[in-house]
Amino acid sequence: MLAFGELDGTRSARAQAIAAEFQKGKFNTALSERIVPEMWEKFVMLTTLASVTTLTHSNLGQILEASEGERTILAILAECEAVAKASGYAVSPEAAARTRGLLTTRGSPFTASTQTDMDAGGATEGDHIVGDMVRRGEAKSVPTPLLRVALCNLQVYELKRAKRR
Repeated sequence: MLAFGELDGTRSARAQAIAAEFQKGKFNTALSERIVPEMWEKFVMLTTLASVTTLTHSNLGQILEASEGERTILAILAECEAVAKASGYAVSPEAAARTRGLLTTRGSPFTASTQTDMDAGGATEGDHIVGDMVRRGEAKSVPTPLLRVALCNLQVYELKRAKRR
């Protein structure tokens, strides 16, 4: 699903023209009137996923097998949701339920591309995802201790990777 829209939520002629072009494609699209909140909701989910999978070097199913797995996922999610709320984009109850369901599905093979990149020894977008959420939290005086640990983990990985080259 590709959601898109104007930042101000209007259904402009430009957005409608893009929607018409996308209709010709063989994939699902949606012209959103709330694209910024939807981007925040995805940002919250992605940051949580990237943080927990890179910290544990595991997929969600493996993490949820650990006695502290679900509690850790939900604690990181809570930090992300607090940053979103402080930034003026509280996650909707529907999106919160979808995200919790996705992140706590037992046996799920789902992992973040950031973790896949680490497994392959490649560069990650850790600073662009986790680092950005940490910086946004700091700007709004929202504590993000678990996200900071995840960011430190990603920074250490990138430093080691740079030394290997």
